[in-house]
Amino acid sequence: MKFSKRDCRDFVDLWRHFPRLDRKHTQLIGPCDSRYNCIAWAAGVTNIHWWPYDGEAGVAGYDGTDTFWPAGAPVSEDADAFVAAFKTINYKMCENGLPENGFTKIALFVRNGRVRHAARQLDAVLWTSKFGCQSPVAIHRLRDVCGYYGQTTVFMRRPTNYVTKQIDARRVAVEVAKPMNVSTIGGLSFAEASRQIKRSSFEPPKPKRGYCFA
Repeated sequence: MKFSKRDCRDFVDLWRHFPRLDRKHTQLIGPCDSRYNCIAWAAGVTNIHWWPYDGEAGVAGYDGTDTFWPAGAPVSEDADAFVAAFKTINYKMCENGLPENGFTKIALFVRNGRVRHAARQLDAVLWTSKFGCQSPVAIHRLRDVCGYYGQTTVFMRRPTNYVTKQIDARRVAVEVAKPMNVSTIGGLSFAEASRQIKRSSFEPPKPKRGYCFA
């Protein structure tokens, strides 16, 4: 997989805001794409935002033009609403994020009673996450991206062979998303991304406070 210089810069810049990210395991695994957010990425959707939306007024800045929310799920940012949304694509509650053979898990990050972020399990070692319109990445430890997003207090799972359908502009499921094969991701490491932007000696500056990718 090829990445642009912008993809590499944004990826390297993550360490400004998340300095605890493991440089060895964290990988850039996709291009920047503003069409979908972290919740959609956790759901396996890459062509529309997932966020509480009631057809008239979006929540948290989403105006609904590119936003989908499953029918029947409460229009709220609390954890119960997101649990209900993920249940529509066959996820069920589970106790923790430990790997289980035959299952894919997701984690919801909750701060002050509101869901702020989500991540999806790739394999026994890696999770994948997306920060706003930036590129999706593979990460080693969920706690490395806590802090601003809160804590991973909710975990859900579903059979690995289940795939989510993509949502078109009419909010109709039309295309089956392909499950990601970790062994063929072809991701880029911190060092490789730094070399691509001719900053192999880059050292991330001190983190800013209040930065939000959501």
